[in-house]
Amino acid sequence: MVAKKDQRYDAESSKETTPLVSYASSSIPHPYRSVRRLITIEPVTFLESVSYGISLALRPQFLHERIGEDHYNYSSHLDGQNETCFINSTNVTDIQDRIQAEASLWLMYLSICSYFPALIATVVLGTLSDSLGRKLALGIPMLGFIIQNAFFLLVIHYHLPLWVLLIGEVLQGCTGGVALLICGAFAYIADITTPSQRTWRIVIVEVTLFTGGGVMQIVNGYMLQALGYEIPVWIALGILVIAFLYVIVPPFLIETVERKKVPRKFLVKVFQDAHNLFQDTTDGRRWKLLLLNFQIIVIDTATIGFFSILILYVIAFPFCWSSVLVGYITATSFLTTGLGMLLGAKVCSFCLNDYWILQISCMSAIISMVATGLVSSTSAIFIATSVGCLRTLATPMVRSTMSKLVTTHEQGVMFAFQNSVENIGVFLSPILLNAVYAATVSTIPATAFYVIAGLHVIPMICTGILQVTELSRFRAQEPLN
Repeated sequence: MVAKKDQRYDAESSKETTPLVSYASSSIPHPYRSVRRLITIEPVTFLESVSYGISLALRPQFLHERIGEDHYNYSSHLDGQNETCFINSTNVTDIQDRIQAEASLWLMYLSICSYFPALIATVVLGTLSDSLGRKLALGIPMLGFIIQNAFFLLVIHYHLPLWVLLIGEVLQGCTGGVALLICGAFAYIADITTPSQRTWRIVIVEVTLFTGGGVMQIVNGYMLQALGYEIPVWIALGILVIAFLYVIVPPFLIETVERKKVPRKFLVKVFQDAHNLFQDTTDGRRWKLLLLNFQIIVIDTATIGFFSILILYVIAFPFCWSSVLVGYITATSFLTTGLGMLLGAKVCSFCLNDYWILQISCMSAIISMVATGLVSSTSAIFIATSVGCLRTLATPMVRSTMSKLVTTHEQGVMFAFQNSVENIGVFLSPILLNAVYAATVSTIPATAFYVIAGLHVIPMICTGILQVTELSRFRAQEPLN
């Protein structure tokens, strides 16, 4: 692919003018079909997010129930209104706080076991996709999710100890997890699009990640109420199998990368490629990439652990929500952010550049988190969540900006590095937010939401630096009158 680099660039502007796959080797069956298709990778990300949405809502509730029953002989069934939640007793309140704290810590342990191995796996397997194809970066994570859900089923069905879940998380992390799946998806999009098309296509993929998770949430609450935990996990497992088949069966998803021999010292080359990514200092590319990657870390640290904290927050006093209401709030959050991302990106792009959209996204997150922490009624929680409908726009804006800063043959390593860096934020988020929640649940339970709001100020400052730099460069290029 590197040898053909010059063919993909206009001689005068050195910018991409055609999709990368246009120049793919004839050894790739029907390469142009992937460019012409309106739907390519989106079913994979949609199905994975549906499955993830099921697990996201079930896991905190399952941990809360198991810890209460096994350690405190406390009934916290969420299949209806939990009457014991409303008991105004110091002893009951103390037990509830302990269960909340322990459930939060278990969520943190599971996240550590999953995301720490993925830090390395994402870089290695993501970069390897430049040689062995994008399907590698899509199929392997699917296998990991299948294994993860299988362990969850075993724990539920046989009432195994909670530490058994940690084994499934480690195995899932070794396959790259969500970060590698996203890396493969965005590298695939980069292969079949030009820069002018790329931002919108990346936003579409991001939207599938949110709408897919939201679709199942309302049904999720009713399923949990009627069927318990096991059947929904079986459904999640079946969805993952369908997504895996979509990836590996050739007619469904067309490979965009010509298979090449993997270098003998592949691991050395992986880190050399990542190092070389930052060697070009033209127009400040190096420090811009570093600053954008730093923003990704902060944004993910502030957002990834939010849903688990929100679920624990609303099933406790004074809200005492049932599983059905939990399903409604997670569905509202997923669907409003997905819709906000879709419409916000389209509307804002007519009059604003990526940097201003990023600023608006962070401001939306700050307002939503502060409002969530201050309100004390069910309806207000829904309103506060909906106010943050634009908060997820920041991530696709950062990804699109970075994609435009690098050359075509660097797309795979750039997305691999970016998603590995993103895993740092994904790794830190549950540790930080669950630790904050566990430490403050008996005093100020909403503290975690205020921490999230404060973290979003950092990418706003970073984006402001980039905006000032771009403005200065633009003015320097203006001809003198």
